[in-house]
Amino acid sequence: KYPPYRYFALMMFSAKKIDDAEKAALIIKDLISKKQLADVEVLGPSQPYIAMNYGLQRLRLVIKYKDRDMILKLMNELKNYQFDNKRVSISIDIDPYKEI
Repeated sequence: KYPPYRYFALMMFSAKKIDDAEKAALIIKDLISKKQLADVEVLGPSQPYIAMNYGLQRLRLVIKYKDRDMILKLMNELKNYQFDNKRVSISIDIDPYKEI
């Protein structure tokens, strides 16, 4: 269940407080789970190798998937998700070559 049979997307959540990043990551993980997408597995949230960057705490979700078109559509939906807490930023990396 790894490339070339599966692909990865990486969502990085950054916030001054780790609790804010964790809450946002769990909301996104729950949103993906509720969609009940075939061949999609969400791992995390977990800390990346560099857990703090520029004074911000970071957490990541790793999303394993098989259908590239479906995951691109999903990531476009999720990048526009509005959190109640504006203190969290999200970055998305499709097929990352580092930080897995």
